[in-house]
Amino acid sequence: MKKVLFSASLMLLAVSCTQDEFDSLSVQNEKGISIEAGLMENAQSRADMEWNEDAQKYDFFWWAEQDVISVWGTQVNGTDGVNPEKYFDADKLAKYKATKSEARGQFTGVDNDQILNFNYKVLPSDNAAAILNKTSRFFAVYPESVEMLADEVLTGDDANQVQLINLPVLAEQTNNEKGANEVSQKVAMFSYTTAYKEKGYDAVGEKINLEFIRPFTALIFKTVGADDYKTDFGALQTIKVEAKGYDKDPADELALDAAKGDILPSVLANETPEVGENDVLTIDLASKEVLSYTMSKPVSTVELDVNRTWEDADRAYAAINFVDRKDFKAKNVKEKMEITYTFNRIEFVKEIETNANWPSVQGNNKFIDVPALDITSYDYLVTLPTTLSPNSNDRTLIVNKGTFSSIFKSGTDNKEVLWAGASVATSEFSTIVSEVELTADELAMLKNFTNVKNVTLKKNTSIPSKTFTTAQATTMIKLDMPKVTSIADDFHTAGTFGALETLKLGSYNFASPKVNAAFFNASTKISLKVLDMSGVENMLPDFGIDRSLSFEGYALEVVTVQDGMKVAPKGFKNCTKLHTINGVVDLLNGEEAFAGSGNVGALVGVTQKYLTTINVNSTVITAGAFNGCEYLANVLYNGAQVVPTVVEDLAFYNAKELKYMDLSNLNIVGINAFNSSGLVGPAENVQIMNIGAEKISFGAFSGTKMTMVNFTNATVIENKILQNVPLVHLKFTKAFTVNETTTEAWVNVFGANPLNIDLFINPAQKYMSTKTKMSLPYKSGSDVLYSNFQFKTVQKQ
Repeated sequence: MKKVLFSASLMLLAVSCTQDEFDSLSVQNEKGISIEAGLMENAQSRADMEWNEDAQKYDFFWWAEQDVISVWGTQVNGTDGVNPEKYFDADKLAKYKATKSEARGQFTGVDNDQILNFNYKVLPSDNAAAILNKTSRFFAVYPESVEMLADEVLTGDDANQVQLINLPVLAEQTNNEKGANEVSQKVAMFSYTTAYKEKGYDAVGEKINLEFIRPFTALIFKTVGADDYKTDFGALQTIKVEAKGYDKDPADELALDAAKGDILPSVLANETPEVGENDVLTIDLASKEVLSYTMSKPVSTVELDVNRTWEDADRAYAAINFVDRKDFKAKNVKEKMEITYTFNRIEFVKEIETNANWPSVQGNNKFIDVPALDITSYDYLVTLPTTLSPNSNDRTLIVNKGTFSSIFKSGTDNKEVLWAGASVATSEFSTIVSEVELTADELAMLKNFTNVKNVTLKKNTSIPSKTFTTAQATTMIKLDMPKVTSIADDFHTAGTFGALETLKLGSYNFASPKVNAAFFNASTKISLKVLDMSGVENMLPDFGIDRSLSFEGYALEVVTVQDGMKVAPKGFKNCTKLHTINGVVDLLNGEEAFAGSGNVGALVGVTQKYLTTINVNSTVITAGAFNGCEYLANVLYNGAQVVPTVVEDLAFYNAKELKYMDLSNLNIVGINAFNSSGLVGPAENVQIMNIGAEKISFGAFSGTKMTMVNFTNATVIENKILQNVPLVHLKFTKAFTVNETTTEAWVNVFGANPLNIDLFINPAQKYMSTKTKMSLPYKSGSDVLYSNFQFKTVQKQ
């Protein structure tokens, strides 16, 4: 067992402990002590932590068994760490590793030789000078690879210095994909503290509270509005930051470059990873501040390799030097910082200005939260073609502000877009995204984009006549017009939108048969995958309007509806690729509404997400509504699994993944309602299924997986109600009857094997031919015959 000696945190996160509080900490065992410390709220590992916006701090988190610190001591004894003198010896240090993954770490020697103890005890008779002479000092660094250059320079007890080398290479960068751990490892930290031994049982761990300070910092990058354009922009490749200094002649002689008269750019990083090992960091122990940082090849540019598809939730981190801008402050000017975000298909250059130090106060451990790259702040954007070929015709145009007509180069008859001082032919664009409302004249300009296949118009409410050409209609892949409420019957010249894969008309009611025919036809039945029809209240026909909104057999994958939309009979039947219905549906008139949908998984090698969940606004499940929906597991009503009152014929036939549903409120259960479904019980880990229906229709629960069933109100049962069900307990709370004039023999009424069933019946129950045998009558001509069922036991209750 190794001694646990040190508790460590970052400065400003340290747990404040008085001498008495340290003395009161419990002894863990005879060989050492454990410093108690609080956990950082919510964090379980570095990867779980996020940038603290309020505190403007990226909090550190020690990682057990992986993080190791180096500790130098004075006036201590031990083995490798022995140093009875009052100054540090660069060659004598101890190594300690974190023993807990916490914000406030606990450390133990990496082996039994790595232990520090007080060398001197302060006596009650000691004066201030004697106490100072016996005081132990401790200097710790993270990561352990950092080394002390030489013995401490002694210039008085209050002005001592240490020099550190082999610092983590600042030029190596990281990003959010790998979590915070790698960022923390790239930024060195140090701690300096003093203590002395007063009592015979005082141990170093009881007296030392290491508070780590970052002498360097890191920039944190983020974006706003980029999520919608991941495909258009491509992966974010690099983020480059360049310090520009100040490019105007200063008014006095404070300039750092007398020949040019400028304030030189800030030093941000090293040119190559190798030179970081030779840099020297000089720290003043009294103030705990950086006195100097001598760099072999200082440069004013850092470049962060990101190389990933970027999302607004991501953060990128670039470790940089501490930046002191005292010369800028003295001249009352700001330094220009140029930040370049390079995506595969577009580059953004932002400029910020500041005369603040980075971080604002040395040793406050704060990282720099760079203002976000806001995609929506640009008037309009033009991407590069994916192949960088002028013949690829797949550029994206994004208009965020201003007017649509202002994007065109004058004198080109609205056929060339002005971009980066040059012009781009409208024929090169395949995608148009407009965040502004286009006038009728501007909508007419869309015809100039002869190769456009994806159009998003976020603000327009109407689409006039001849907006799209026949060629555009024929090749259009995506139309996203969320606010459009009216579309002219001749909104395109001719043809149909037979190649459509995405159609989002969230405010349109699809009342026009001609518009509907353009969007929904034999071709789009195969191509259409995503449909937003939130503007439709009712898919059922309106009297006097010859329209049909039925998508039976469509290749739809995602459909968005308004809550309470009335689904037409067979409205989405056999949409085998359907996996998501956004919104709540009304099934009251929707017989076979989703029958056979979401079953693409039956195809070999297909890994599509199936239709597993749907939201309904009623406890009535219409006939055949989910017949054959093999992967449907959740039918939600007000956010929880529906407790149905009516389940009509074939409603859940062959719904193999439907395992749990409470049927205690069931009033009506139709023929084969749950036949061949995966029904097990009312909820997970609950075996007894209470079924409230008075009549149990033919085959209602045939082929289910239930083992204990209680028909709480059944007074009439039909044939094959529990065919092949693996029952062990079956209860009829009320006495039931059967159709005694039926000409069909009674089979599979009581599960797979009645001999395995304990039957519980009402004392008034008839049909018992013996104590454990039930005989159900049926007619054969004028003869009365009986089907006999022998049970394991029969109990009357």
